[in-house]
Amino acid sequence: MAANPLMIDCPKDTWTKVYTGQSAIIDIFLDKQKYWQTYRLAGDPAPTDLTEAVPITNRTVPVAANADIDVYIYAVDIDGKIRLNA
Repeated sequence: MAANPLMIDCPKDTWTKVYTGQSAIIDIFLDKQKYWQTYRLAGDPAPTDLTEAVPITNRTVPVAANADIDVYIYAVDIDGKIRLNA
């Protein structure tokens, strides 16, 4: 049985690592909030800007990879919140 979903605060204008692993589902809270997402191989340095990021356009973001990755979320202009189902 999977653990309960984890709520994660995403401070504004900074990258927040929200997950490490191969598959998960990220649910976006705060409808009016804008978010960007990127990933790195697990253990690699965190991103420092938005050049490799993509905007999140859906309220649910599936994450799937063949190797462990670190998933990062960037909340634009205001603090955000996500729910992680892993």
